[in-house]
Amino acid sequence: MKQLTLEQQQRFSSAIKHGFITKDVPTDTHTFVWAWIRKHPNRVTTLVRLRNILGHAPQWEDLTDDVISDLKDDMEFQLAPNSVRTICAELKAVLNRNRATKPIKSETFGNLLKAKKVPVQNIYLTQHELQKIYDYKPKSERERYVKNIALIEAITGARNIDCRRMTLANIQKYGENEEVLTYVPQKHPVEVVVPVHKWLKSLLANDYADNIKSIRISYFCKILKFICFQCGIRKKVVVFHGGKSITDEKWKFIGSHTMRRSFVTNLSLAGVSIEDISQMAGHTNAGRPNIEMSYRYVCQSRGLNKGIFSLFK
Repeated sequence: MKQLTLEQQQRFSSAIKHGFITKDVPTDTHTFVWAWIRKHPNRVTTLVRLRNILGHAPQWEDLTDDVISDLKDDMEFQLAPNSVRTICAELKAVLNRNRATKPIKSETFGNLLKAKKVPVQNIYLTQHELQKIYDYKPKSERERYVKNIALIEAITGARNIDCRRMTLANIQKYGENEEVLTYVPQKHPVEVVVPVHKWLKSLLANDYADNIKSIRISYFCKILKFICFQCGIRKKVVVFHGGKSITDEKWKFIGSHTMRRSFVTNLSLAGVSIEDISQMAGHTNAGRPNIEMSYRYVCQSRGLNKGIFSLFK
């Protein structure tokens, strides 16, 4: 039987690991499992929760009001409120997209999957801290891979899943003397163009074994935390998560998405316009920069430009 491509096996590695699919090309890709993992390959835990509730892999007809309520209750017990809100929105979008053609039994999932947004305070890595990571000497192949991919995230603003697919072939000439990185994100298929950072070519030139490249995002973040600890990124910080303030060493709060927030925040602090940042981060809506989304990634205000004060004199 024909198997999924290596790239597909890497993308759906979590679903394969948890037994929702195999490495074989499926005979039916219109199941709920496939509809979900095609859109959210890194959200397999949601399928695991549903399987635990049902006793088997979820099908379209299993999605009743009771099952969706149980899923939301389970998530609210174990996850931060904003994580619940995000997953509920993702599930609602998948159900809305398929409600006309699939036997979805829940008639009120739109209301059931409503969740409140709560304030959250995130962190970012400064240019000095990113330099520490760049200078870090990895002690294993996994560390080398995590370090390089994380830095690519921080200097391109691309998501982890897109950084893993990038090569030197993504770099193109721009005008007479400049170079840019161009790619199409998996989440939103609109071309993104970012100027080439001085570190980028050396980071993209690396090669890794297949088992290294397929490392799960949870393990990726665990290694990234260890690297940040080794780099001395240990100052005490205060973050606001799940409705409460938490004080701890900075490395403990760092994950893959911290690098993307660092890209946006550092550009904002350098005075780059939020419209340009939105385009480089792939934050678009109907072909226009989604500046509201980009503002949510800015972790530190740059304050008033000194030149503004001269306008008031």
